[in-house]
Amino acid sequence: MLNHVARSSRALLSPGVRSLSSVNGPKPLAHKHGDLAPAKTVQPAWASLSPAKICGATPATIYNMCNGKWTSAKATLDIPDPMNGETIIKMPNTAVDELQPFIDAAASCPKTGLHNPFKNKERCVSNCSPDSII
Repeated sequence: MLNHVARSSRALLSPGVRSLSSVNGPKPLAHKHGDLAPAKTVQPAWASLSPAKICGATPATIYNMCNGKWTSAKATLDIPDPMNGETIIKMPNTAVDELQPFIDAAASCPKTGLHNPFKNKERCVSNCSPDSII
């Protein structure tokens, strides 16, 4: 079966061309770790961390979100850079005894109604009339 596919794909090529790689040329290499972002890339204003600046000297710190506030845990888990083993990310290692604020916050959330158009009609006001719908 594989031989048949290879023969049929060769038949689609122009005479004298042995493979698609010779037509398209070599594939460009993917970005390497540590390469800067492309020049056209703009970091959004809400982003407080640039991935290009994460390194062992300036590791990124991740926080937990609880009740609309960023919180840290008593302990952190160090995430190493796979290229050199340096710590590049410090992630909260939230223990069981630290979970109660998260449980309380989840329990205080409304179970239904916030995005339900039948229960909260004020959020779902439409400017379209039934006649304008095609």
